[in-house]
Parts: sequence; structure tokens; C-alpha cells
Amino acid sequence: MREYRGKRLDGNGWVYGDLVHKPRNKFDSGIRTFIYKAVGEDYGWFEVDPATVGQQVGLKDMNGVEIYKGDIYTYFQPLVKNGRQIHKKHHIVIEDTIVSQYKVCCLFQSGKSVEIIGNSTDNPELMEVK
Repeated sequence: MREYRGKRLDGNGWVYGDLVHKPRNKFDSGIRTFIYKAVGEDYGWFEVDPATVGQQVGLKDMNGVEIYKGDIYTYFQPLVKNGRQIHKKHHIVIEDTIVSQYKVCCLFQSGKSVEIIGNSTDNPELMEVK
């Protein structure tokens, strides 16, 4: 089973583990989102912001970093312009879709160097088109 991550509501950064949804209480129909971490010094149940939850896609970038939904990755595409080789840099967000994950797999198979440079929660400025 692939791991999940989410940003803790207590302000103590990211937590990695199993995703759990629980009802708030018997009087409130809302749902609370938790990540359960079973190993390490900091183990237990951690309530997270549901908008930040992302699952591993099962691949690592060129530096060995696990790739999750919501990560922003970059790769260079070699192009020839006016007889000279140039490299065009792309920033792309991993979305929770088969198409998005298929694109990442194709980049790996084509030998392109994929590098995680941030995520859509902590680094929204990386998603801006320049």
C-alpha cells in the first residue's frame, strides 16, 4: 500500500503514513482527516488539512525523493532552435489523475531528469506561468 502525506493542523509540518477519515462526532456530520504514523519517534494520529493530502505515485525523482500528488517537478526538454541546442525548463504539478501520473512515467522512460522542486501547498509561486 502506498503511503500518504498531509500538512498537520497543529502547525508542525508534514506527516507521512496511512490515511484515515473519521466522523467529527455523533452530532456533526463533518469528516476529520488524519494520517496515522506507526513507526519512528513521532508516531500516532495526526489531524491534517484534507486539501494537502497526497498519495505516493510509486516513483522517485533523480535525487531519490519520493513523488507525491501535489508535488511540483521540473524537467529540461532539449530543443533545437536556429541550429543551436537549447533546454526549455518545465514545471508541472502532480495531480490525482491517471493522465498526470502517466506523463511522469513517460518522462522517466524517455530518460529525462525529473526533479521535485516543491509542492503546491508550500510553494504555490512555482505554479505561476511566466
